[in-house]
Amino acid sequence: MQDVTHNRHLYIGGSDLAAIMNLSPFKKRFDLLLEKAELKENDFQGNEYTEYGNTLEPLIREYINDKHNTNYTENKVIDGVYRYHS
Repeated sequence: MQDVTHNRHLYIGGSDLAAIMNLSPFKKRFDLLLEKAELKENDFQGNEYTEYGNTLEPLIREYINDKHNTNYTENKVIDGVYRYHS
């Protein structure tokens, strides 16, 4: 499994969107800003929802691959200022 936290402060990820939109019950927009500016440490270690994601993502990928005869694999792509996981 890839280290998705490496240089995380340099990018806006999908998991940041709820905080940016002030919809997150876990993090405020200002706290995210401080973390991205490296003025505050991100001490998040995960919760039940991240565990569900860690468990289910490979199973969902396998299901999609089987159903659609594809070969999706876990991957991180950095293209200039954009980063995404596929």
